[in-house]
Amino acid sequence: MNQYTNKSFEERFFDNISIDSDSGCWIWTGCERGGYGVFTYKGLRDGAHRHSYRHFYGDFDNRLLVRHKCPGGHNTFCVNPNHLELGTDQDNSDDTVEAGRSRKGEDSPLAKLTQDSANEIRELYKTGKYTYNQLAEVFGVKYITISEVMRNIRWNG
Repeated sequence: MNQYTNKSFEERFFDNISIDSDSGCWIWTGCERGGYGVFTYKGLRDGAHRHSYRHFYGDFDNRLLVRHKCPGGHNTFCVNPNHLELGTDQDNSDDTVEAGRSRKGEDSPLAKLTQDSANEIRELYKTGKYTYNQLAEVFGVKYITISEVMRNIRWNG
């Protein structure tokens, strides 16, 4: 029997919270992974914010996300049920864009191109010496990326 067996959800959960008096956020101080609090209760290991939502509002479709709507900004360690709401992947993406947190172009950690390399791709293609496939190989990206560069969908010139 471990130290948590006889503790209720509330006892275990609230042992890992620090309240921020300015924002009203309940900051998760327990385990974390990938920038989110993690909590295990009755064999279910999940985001602490998801456990909080489930505990205070009831079960929900696991395909939905529990979004952070903190007054002081998106705080991934907040588990205050008043700062949480359900939504879809699209809702979450919209939140990110609306808050100015989406990283595009060279700011994206996944970017393989720079604005300069996108401009170079356009210039090389104009010479007629390179196909999209050849440019993709030279720049280490996929065909679709070259196509999107050429159509100004990515790396607007």
